[in-house]
Amino acid sequence: MADMNPMTANGLRGMETAGAALAVVAAGIAAGAPAWRWAACALAMVAVALVLVGAGDGARRLPAWGAVAALLAMSGVSLWVTQTPAETWERTWPLWADIGMFWALAVWARTRRRVALVGAGLVGAGAALALLSPFVVGWFAERKTFFSPSVYAAFPRLVSDTVHPNVMAGALLCAAFIAVAWALWPPRASARAGWLERLLAARAVWILAAVLMLLVLFLTKSRGAYGASLVSIAVLAALAARRRMALAVVVLVVLALAVGGGLWVRQQGATESADELEILDTSTFAFRQRVWHYALLLVGDFPLTGVGMGGFNVALRDLYGYAAFTEPGAHSLYLQVGLDLGLPGLAALLALAAASLRRAIAGLRVLRAASDGLWPLAAGAVAGMAALFAQGLVDITVWGTRGGFMLWGLLALLYGLGSAGRQTRQP
Repeated sequence: MADMNPMTANGLRGMETAGAALAVVAAGIAAGAPAWRWAACALAMVAVALVLVGAGDGARRLPAWGAVAALLAMSGVSLWVTQTPAETWERTWPLWADIGMFWALAVWARTRRRVALVGAGLVGAGAALALLSPFVVGWFAERKTFFSPSVYAAFPRLVSDTVHPNVMAGALLCAAFIAVAWALWPPRASARAGWLERLLAARAVWILAAVLMLLVLFLTKSRGAYGASLVSIAVLAALAARRRMALAVVVLVVLALAVGGGLWVRQQGATESADELEILDTSTFAFRQRVWHYALLLVGDFPLTGVGMGGFNVALRDLYGYAAFTEPGAHSLYLQVGLDLGLPGLAALLALAAASLRRAIAGLRVLRAASDGLWPLAAGAVAGMAALFAQGLVDITVWGTRGGFMLWGLLALLYGLGSAGRQTRQP
């Protein structure tokens, strides 16, 4: 835009920003308004076009285009092989809208200021979900943990189609530790700083957001999210704290996970020794073992295509005669993506996540070395992604659910942090 007159350059920047905002709206519609998911997908396509036109030479190619193209191709294959077309379309529309949001935000977030806005927006979305959770989540009121069932009796349920507690927990993991990192290491704002710099330096804002999201996360009683939070704390300590302190935190987290996981497995028992009632109880480890067993069989039978998005339960019933459980999904992010999109789709998603993480870690190193105020954002985003990887071992949460837009927002932030690092390194 250097050779353009100011009016044209400002117009293109406005078009690009409008496209990014429109993509976020499209992903929100896809998550919250099932009847309009097809329209949200079309809106996301328009948003990507606006961002690309506005960016001009700033977007020579789409971010991670190879991995995303593979995901789009395998979602098309999913529609071809599925036995449940309606269910598959219901999950495909939001995936396409979320991919559109990822592309739009990853292209738009090429400057430090825009990356900071994406990070602040992700925390804001997480805080908004936390505030809505008392009214929209179907709580595990009877599950024995820290909270009495009487606590949940005070929450009025305002919707019939409630959000699963594990899904809410996964969505909050995407943003909670960004708020934690900014609360621990807020940047300094000068007397002449703008509103965004003052917001980033407002420790009280990030403490409030972190406490709100972590409180709701604990209210979900999601044991996978509890373990993932410990992993996120360990990663955040390793990235930000002194070496000895980080090592101590990592060791304590590993011990806590080992002890907690061992006690859970011992308490629930193995599949072979569990009775049928225990296997059908979705809160037990025996249930997950049974589901993982059949999921692995299906992935082995359909490695290249999967069984179609949302087709796991029907395939399980028709091919293996197992229709005993009603909980949808494979209770593992990695198995679920392999079932939905085949092993090529799983490889593409992991490649996209790895590319985004690589850019974020490279940006984190530059930002930390320069004592840049954005380095806590990078540390918190990487820690959040680590938490999702850990939670994905036992839950699907942010894949094929209404919390999926938070995953794609986090991926866009991670990708954009690489651009922030390069901009900081330039003289």
